[in-house]
Amino acid sequence: LAIDLQAALVSWGVEMAAGLMGVAGWACRLRGTTSKRRGWGACRGLSRQPRTTSAALRECRVLREAVDAVLPSVGPAVIRLTSTDVYANLAFEEWLGSQEDLAQRGVLMLWINSPCIVVGRNQNAWHECDLGEMYTRGVKLARRLSGGGTVFHDLHNLNITFLSSRDAFSKESNSELLVRALNSAGAPTAAPAVSTNERTDLIVNGRKVSGSAYRLNGTTAYHHCTLLVGTDLTTLSNVLRPSLPSIVTKGIPSVRSPVCNLAEVGHLADMASILTLVETAYLDHHGTLAAAGHAAVLSATGLAQKSELLAARCRELQQWEWLCGTGPPFHVTFPLDDALGSTLTLHVKQGNVIRAEVQGRSSNDDEVVGDMLTATLAGTPFYGTHLLAALHNADTTTLSPATVAAAMDALGTVKFWNEIS
Repeated sequence: LAIDLQAALVSWGVEMAAGLMGVAGWACRLRGTTSKRRGWGACRGLSRQPRTTSAALRECRVLREAVDAVLPSVGPAVIRLTSTDVYANLAFEEWLGSQEDLAQRGVLMLWINSPCIVVGRNQNAWHECDLGEMYTRGVKLARRLSGGGTVFHDLHNLNITFLSSRDAFSKESNSELLVRALNSAGAPTAAPAVSTNERTDLIVNGRKVSGSAYRLNGTTAYHHCTLLVGTDLTTLSNVLRPSLPSIVTKGIPSVRSPVCNLAEVGHLADMASILTLVETAYLDHHGTLAAAGHAAVLSATGLAQKSELLAARCRELQQWEWLCGTGPPFHVTFPLDDALGSTLTLHVKQGNVIRAEVQGRSSNDDEVVGDMLTATLAGTPFYGTHLLAALHNADTTTLSPATVAAAMDALGTVKFWNEIS
C-alpha cells in the first residue's frame, strides 16, 4: 500500500509539473507580444521545454496503465491508433519509444493522420514545403524528433512504427518485412513487385511508395515509415515545394523522388486489408500466432484527455518555437527595385528575423535602410502578418515611399500554414 501510495504521489506530482509548465509557456508567449523588439525572441527558452516534458512523460503512469490494459503480457505486440491528430500521435509515439521493456519485446504501431506535412528534426520548414498553399488546403505542419526528409500524410497513407531495443534495431529487416508482406498472397499476382533501394525506401517500378526515418535513444530505437496507399498526390506535389524560391539554408534537404500509390500499380487499395496484412507479417516474423483482432486499439487524443503530460506535449509540438524555432538559420532575398536591381535580404534564426540587408542602391543608402529595417524587424517572427505590422508601425520617414511599398510587397509574400497570434 505504501509503495502504491508513493507511486501515485509521484505520478500526481509529475502531472502537476506538466500543467505548470504549460501555464508558464502560455505566460511567456503572452509577455512576448507586449514588446515588438523582444517579440517572440523572449520565448526562445521554450525550445528547451520539450526535453523537460519528455523526461516527465516517460514516467507517466496514466499512459502505462492504459497500454498495459490492452497489450498481451508477453511477446511482441501490435498497436493501432484510431486518432488522426498528428500532434497527439507523434507525442504518443515519443512516449512509446521511451519504454525500455516494451522495446525489448518489440512493438509495431500503425497510425493514420489527417492531412499534414511532417518535417525532419533538422529541416527548414520554409524550404521544404509551401506554407501558404498548406494554409489554403488545410494541411497542418508538424516536426518530428527523428531526422530524415519531409513527408506528406493524409487519411490514405499508413504510418508504420517499429519499436525495438537498440541492439535489435534493423531498418533493413523492417523494410524487407514490408516487402514480403506486400508481395505475398495478399497482393494481386499481376501487381509489379515491391522492392527496396539503397536508402531502404520501398519502390515499385522505380517510384517510391514508402520512405522512412529512425531515432536511436539510450537503449531503445524506433523506425517509422510511410506507405502510400491512395494518397492525394496532387496535394502532395503542390505542398512539397519551397515557400520562397530564394531561401538559402543549412538545413538538411529532402531527397526528392518520384512517388506513386500502391493502388495505382495494382496492389491492395483497401486500407483495412493492408493493416491486417502488415500486422500478420510482423507477428509471423516474430513467431507469434496471428489471429483476427489481435491488435490493441488505442486513441492518442483520448489518452491526452486523461494525461495532462501527454496533452502538454501535444501543445508543445504545435508551438512556433518547436515548428520553426528549432530549424537551422537561413536567409531569404526579395527584390526591391527591379530597375536598380536592389534587393532586401532577411536573416532568420530560431524563426525570428535577426538582421536585414539592402543591396543594389548606393552603399550609404544600403547601410541606412538596412539598419532601419533591422531595428524595425529584429525579434519579429518570420511571418507576413507580423512583418507587415512591424513595418507599418515603424517610423519610415527616412525611406522613400517606393522603398516602403516594395518592402511591404516582399514581406507580404511570407505565408504560414495557420494564423499565429
